[in-house]
Amino acid sequence: MPVWYDDAGLHHGDSVEKPPVKRVGKLALVRTGAVYRDPATNNIWFHPWGGSPRVVGHGTPSGPGGDPQGDVAAWFDGKTLVVYDTVGGKVLSRSREVAGVRSDGWSVEHLSHGNGFMHVSAQQVIWASTDDALGRRDLVARTSALPWQARPPAAAHRSKGSMPASLLDVSPVSAVWFTHGNIDGSTLDTYFLVGPGTYSRPITGLESPGILSADGSWLLTAELADGTHGVAITDVRTGEAWRPFTKATYAFFSWSYGDVAVMRVNPRVQESNRWSLVACYVVRRVCKTLGDGSHVLLPNP
Repeated sequence: MPVWYDDAGLHHGDSVEKPPVKRVGKLALVRTGAVYRDPATNNIWFHPWGGSPRVVGHGTPSGPGGDPQGDVAAWFDGKTLVVYDTVGGKVLSRSREVAGVRSDGWSVEHLSHGNGFMHVSAQQVIWASTDDALGRRDLVARTSALPWQARPPAAAHRSKGSMPASLLDVSPVSAVWFTHGNIDGSTLDTYFLVGPGTYSRPITGLESPGILSADGSWLLTAELADGTHGVAITDVRTGEAWRPFTKATYAFFSWSYGDVAVMRVNPRVQESNRWSLVACYVVRRVCKTLGDGSHVLLPNP
């Protein structure tokens, strides 16, 4: 089911709900609702689908992250990481971290709506920190690591002279690393998809960044094999890619629930005023236009 926010309100499939704030900033998803920041106050709101929204946190310029398959949301109050149970209505963890998540103004190409949270679950929180490192809070062991480095399996390392692999995203069952270029000056963009059983599958010709669906089954990236753009959605288990648009297409993209990707799409890279909002259903391999995509906030990846 696609989720997004625009001037009409918070869209959840075919329904539209009006948030109690003037404007929503940094939208994240949990299983039963949305979590978002009020830019006017830096408060965090939990908005249950069909229920009454309520303030659950304060003091966060960066906004929340969430678990679309569960009930846990996370945000930084200064450098304090707050982990919250949206159904139970209680704080699960508060921990003072060395560095918080990236600031509200942070964005990367194709993910201008993001804020640096990479993974949120009842077991761990992983984020891109304000000092360009990765941070991880183990909620089971109650320990933190920053900088934290996850290493790909040995089979994913490339030949001598290659650039180091960087972790781009992680899910409960899979992870994705990315390398760009070689020390000798040649260029080769490579993703290493790592799934259940710790197998790896290299895929070339894709552009960073890449984001995994909540269940870790699909990798959503821009495609740049021939110098243009496009979108590729790759099956992590098989390596098979679905390319729903032409290579001239430019997209800002994210995941909603399940296998549904939501995107702001421009059919031609150079025509900046032709944005539309599209939902792509990966299993059925069909995309539907939802409306104008000029002023749309997508969920955090």
